[in-house]
Amino acid sequence: MAPGDEETTVKSLLADFVRESIPEYILDGSHAIVAGDGIQKLTVNRHGDFYDVEGQVQGDDFQVYTSELSVNLKGGGVSFFCNCPDSFSGVCRHVGATALKCLRSLDEADTERPRRRRPTGATGGRPSGPTFPRSPSPSPAATT
Repeated sequence: MAPGDEETTVKSLLADFVRESIPEYILDGSHAIVAGDGIQKLTVNRHGDFYDVEGQVQGDDFQVYTSELSVNLKGGGVSFFCNCPDSFSGVCRHVGATALKCLRSLDEADTERPRRRRPTGATGGRPSGPTFPRSPSPSPAATT
């Protein structure tokens, strides 16, 4: 599987997990954590057919919780863990926030990644003509 395809699969599996496994009232808390920059650290590692995502999440009680997601590329599932007291009853808002932050990070990486140009014309894929504007753009200082 190509790296771009893997990221697409990870995004799809995480989006399905968020939509199908996290109740709305918990998801509201997860969105609040992400909006309040409550994810202190997000780490994504690839191990064979798994993407492991770890989030360090600031709780309301000023405790930092570790939430973990494991995305199985072959099996198509997502497993989770969090060391907060709420995780014993199922998925918690820290796991939800980690999933949402990971999805946002993957989306941002997609928009920042340069797109490859498709070959055009008889120039063997090189653009014909100038690649820079003919007239210089005004400097920001000159426009204010």
